[in-house]
Amino acid sequence: KLVYLMERFNIQGLEIRIDGNIYPAALAFPFARAYLALNYNHEKAEDWIQKHCYRSPFTNEVMLVRMDGGPYEVGRDFLLRELEALKAAEREING
Repeated sequence: KLVYLMERFNIQGLEIRIDGNIYPAALAFPFARAYLALNYNHEKAEDWIQKHCYRSPFTNEVMLVRMDGGPYEVGRDFLLRELEALKAAEREING
């Protein structure tokens, strides 16, 4: 589910603000995938997002995202909301 979310938002119009810098998704997501590969220990997706998607491991600054130039929001909250939407779609498909 975590890899799916990363791939889903590897799109034009999504920006990630981390450590005071702003990166387009296409530039940030290869690093995010590598970070996931190095730091995932079979925990639930929600737990991993809570632990790893709130503050930068380097500066402790809150990580932010925004879509299409809209307002920034906390990356963790964005991913948790999208994960819940993914789970709802799974429940709908699987009954």
